[in-house]
Amino acid sequence: MFGNVVLGLPHEWFEEELKAMKERQSAAADTDLTADDLVELVAKYKEVYARGNVSFPTNPLDQLRAGICAVFQSWGSARAIKYRKLERVTDLKGTAV
Repeated sequence: MFGNVVLGLPHEWFEEELKAMKERQSAAADTDLTADDLVELVAKYKEVYARGNVSFPTNPLDQLRAGICAVFQSWGSARAIKYRKLERVTDLKGTAV
């Protein structure tokens, strides 16, 4: 989710890797994957970041700051506006993180 929401990488790239892993391991659900499978999946996700020419921030504070910025930047997005309209969330000046 971080790669997609915060760094703008296509969600499908991550889903393709997860789907391929589940198929290789004959796993019906994500929770059927073992710890070793997940270690391998992390390596595949790192390749996704490389394909997108971005690196995953390893510093937790950098991750937090990037997440906070993404929240504030998303406030005026079409998706956020539609959500607030559908949920009748009105008269807000911004968001809280």
